[in-house]
Amino acid sequence: MNSGRLFILDAVMLIILQAIIGSMLDISVYVEIIILPIYILHLPMRTGTPVLLISAFLTGIAADLITNDIIGLYTASLVPLAFLRGTVTRLTTSKKRITSYSDIELAEMPPASTVPYYVVSTFLFSLIYFGLEAVFVGDDLMFFLGRMTASFIVNSILTTLSGLYIFRK
Repeated sequence: MNSGRLFILDAVMLIILQAIIGSMLDISVYVEIIILPIYILHLPMRTGTPVLLISAFLTGIAADLITNDIIGLYTASLVPLAFLRGTVTRLTTSKKRITSYSDIELAEMPPASTVPYYVVSTFLFSLIYFGLEAVFVGDDLMFFLGRMTASFIVNSILTTLSGLYIFRK
């Protein structure tokens, strides 16, 4: 129960931080810093898919309600990321280490195994998030590709650094 409270506290802190970053930090029209996927990626691997999907949904709804973005955009991007997390983990992790999906703990894995996990997950989130945003706003293809690429690079670095240095045991 205590670790559950810590994950809820992490979610609340990341949502508030996302709202602050989104409203006060404008790097470029092409770069949008999004830190919410960090929460989904760092939930314990033994977390079941239904709990993971509910966590992603609630985190997305909360972020959608307190940020100035398109309503439903975070939710529509976090839920597929949560759903695909197991597949991404299996694709980016050494086959020799895995006996079962729930045996994997990111904090105990070497950086060579976790960096691809963070990068692929961030790419999937960016593709969904900026693709949906382009559809809702009506952005042209070149602007969408530029915005997605620039944001993907920045967010991949942030996600990877947080995973390697902040969430390590």
